[in-house]
Amino acid sequence: MLFRTAALLLVLVFASSVPFGTAQAGEGREASPALRRQLGAAWTMIEAGNLVRATEIYLELLGGPEGRDHAEVYYGLSLIGWERRSARDAYQWLIAARRGEREWGSGWNPGINNRWQRRIEDRLRFIETNFTLKLLRPPERGEAIPPLADPPPSDPVLAEFAATIPELLEVALQDEGRLVFLLLPNGSWWVGDRLEWHEGGAMEPTQAAEGWELAARTGRDEQQDIKRKAEMAVGGSLGRELIGKLMIARRAPAGMVQAELRRRRAEALAKEYARRRPQLEALRARQQALVEAGKRTEADELGLGFGGRGGQTLLTWNEVSPDTMGDVSRELGEVWTDPAWHLRYAVVFPSKSTKWSLELPDLGVLVRIEKGGELLIQGTNDAGRARVRQSLAKWHLGARPNRVDVWFDGRQLKVSANGEVVGPVAVTRFAPDGSTRWRLATNDESAMMFDVRVEAFPGF
Repeated sequence: MLFRTAALLLVLVFASSVPFGTAQAGEGREASPALRRQLGAAWTMIEAGNLVRATEIYLELLGGPEGRDHAEVYYGLSLIGWERRSARDAYQWLIAARRGEREWGSGWNPGINNRWQRRIEDRLRFIETNFTLKLLRPPERGEAIPPLADPPPSDPVLAEFAATIPELLEVALQDEGRLVFLLLPNGSWWVGDRLEWHEGGAMEPTQAAEGWELAARTGRDEQQDIKRKAEMAVGGSLGRELIGKLMIARRAPAGMVQAELRRRRAEALAKEYARRRPQLEALRARQQALVEAGKRTEADELGLGFGGRGGQTLLTWNEVSPDTMGDVSRELGEVWTDPAWHLRYAVVFPSKSTKWSLELPDLGVLVRIEKGGELLIQGTNDAGRARVRQSLAKWHLGARPNRVDVWFDGRQLKVSANGEVVGPVAVTRFAPDGSTRWRLATNDESAMMFDVRVEAFPGF
């Protein structure tokens, strides 16, 4: 396989190129015209779906000093593994780039403004948070039944990775023989007649816990596998049924219990939003009618559940889920042309591990709420680095929503959470000229923003 050849080449490259000790990481710089042409050709092949040819181009680049030292080459190779939904292949190239940045000295090229190294670290964090390496042992005789994620991950990308495990297992058994290591998404997995809980963050074979003995595709085990897949095909889950029984008997692992409670909270919230949607839509229509009639004060007083102050409502959303935050961020960046704004919203934080963030990447400004109510505001002002961290005394976890306001006048930012005010904080040296990019994000599929609006702000 191309990847196995590439892995061997990579070992040889590191063995011959890594200097003794740890050197200072290199500065981002533009690639030579020849390298840019080859990198462009590789991206063209990826976009066309020709992953074999793209891999060949990247491996050719690894044979030369400029390509060998460029983070974009490793990111491209990791993307090929990602497109094939092989987390382990993707991870090995990403970790090679991390080693390159740390050990290859000033020769390493992380890309202009650290562009490719940032992407590499972002993808590494995602894998290290959501996957764990597992040792799989096939049966002594017969075809192995692959592990089955039940329920499948709620994240659609992770669900795709879980769905490709049978194919990856088949290839790995041909390549590696009796002992197979695969990076599986964290969660509950059927292994024969057992529902196993899988997590822990192990990334290397030496870290992996005791493996799983796979069942053979015969008799009762095969029939049960067919039955579980049929139930999942109609939206059911025999795994969740068993989890419920294990929870009653207090025999479910802690991680399994927490995941099931998150699923139940998400379902309860979805049901509540469905119940409230007609009311919210009617309220939004009434507000819009008032704005069009020139009755801006009355429209503002409606506020979709907020106390109002003067200003024209520009954008509103009844609810913003983790899946739609990217679309909302893009719309804000396209529509907003005034650097002064007031964002109002409510947000549900299911647990202490939930995080929510608003980033203005062009300005280096970040607002984040995490750890059950710890607020972080950071940026770069005239005095240097600005960083404010404060624990919010009145932050709510569970189904009770939090009311949040964020004001920005182009240079200063203020946050109010359930009435607790932080700021204004000087977060940037220069007021933006025209529109700025927004980036809204959360790490929890059960989290939800709703009653969201962005309006003009006259300034502090």
